[in-house]
Amino acid sequence: MTNFRKLIPTFIVGGFFNLTIRTITPFVTPYLSSLGFTNTTISFMNSAATLAIIFITPIMGTISDRVGRKMIIFFGLLFEILAVYLFAHNGYSLIYATLAVMIISVMSMAIEINILSRVEDISSDGRRGTVTGVYESIASIGIILGPILGSVIIARSSIDNLFKFVTISFLFIIFLIFILKETSSHLNLKNFRLKHISRDFWKRDNLKGLGILGFFVSFAYPAQTVFLPLLLLKDFHLPLKYIGFFTAAVTAFCLLQFVHGWLCDKVGSNILMIIGTLIYAFSLIMVSVNHSLPLLVALLLLWSLGESLWSTTSLCHLAGIGEKNNRQGQMTSSYFAIIKMGSFLSFLISGVLVYFLGIRFLFFFYGVMLLFGIITASIYILFEDKNYKTALFKTK
Repeated sequence: MTNFRKLIPTFIVGGFFNLTIRTITPFVTPYLSSLGFTNTTISFMNSAATLAIIFITPIMGTISDRVGRKMIIFFGLLFEILAVYLFAHNGYSLIYATLAVMIISVMSMAIEINILSRVEDISSDGRRGTVTGVYESIASIGIILGPILGSVIIARSSIDNLFKFVTISFLFIIFLIFILKETSSHLNLKNFRLKHISRDFWKRDNLKGLGILGFFVSFAYPAQTVFLPLLLLKDFHLPLKYIGFFTAAVTAFCLLQFVHGWLCDKVGSNILMIIGTLIYAFSLIMVSVNHSLPLLVALLLLWSLGESLWSTTSLCHLAGIGEKNNRQGQMTSSYFAIIKMGSFLSFLISGVLVYFLGIRFLFFFYGVMLLFGIITASIYILFEDKNYKTALFKTK
């Protein structure tokens, strides 16, 4: 039986981290654009960051299974502070700006994976979906309030003060992590081989559908992180201080992820993943042809519903497959590293497409690609074997 009191410190750390990181991330792209970087250059910066995620997060996830989650979170936060410093003082440099984007992306992913792994470490198997949904709902409070808080800080002062606020917040979270008790599972690192991750993942039919769908959802990821802020600035001509409010709309329905987790436990994750991604794809296509600001808000809320439903149910699906393993850090980070290939390719392609065809075409392109991924993945997801008893990563 899950002891929710043991989860409260992790929920607090996760909530504050998501609040802090979401206070700055919606403004990174507009900030770089204001320094003179083109849309294509910014897209390539994020492509480099995604490539770093693909290679680094599986290693960090496996190390966290060996040395514990707290150590990775601690050093991840220190690197986040370094990234904020580089943005504030060396953001005009292509090399330093790219390095900052890479650090903040990789460390954000590593920290979030380790917080989620802590939740799975403590959760009982029968209630993992509900507990994951509760955590994501709590984290989503920070995800929603972060962009709004960032907009308020910029409107009342400047982006320099935003950088100072984020740095202080990261230091506060470092203080908070000392209240966490360690939950490492002490995996033998000698059995870990990076080259085996993809092979072991795709060998199983009940992971193929999740991997394919995750790849195409990840392919659409640049829409939110890079091109939505640029669409608001350049097509709708909104001031920078309003970007955070519209970014918050994309995450509004994340507050209901505890409901999604409960549904996942009750009816299963398969059909819910398909429904969530269909809603997501439809909203992306509609954003590409919409020119009304009120309708854009409605579409962003619909986008939020689809993406949040996908996010919770996909994690529940992954946890269900590997519930007999005691390597949540390795499994979760390996999954994210594999699907991040979608983001890597997307950033490369988007950098070229946005130059020739514009930002709106990208949203249509993302939506159509996601529909293709849904059709392909449905073959496995809707008809796959639901027996998750076999270990995903075997060691001798």
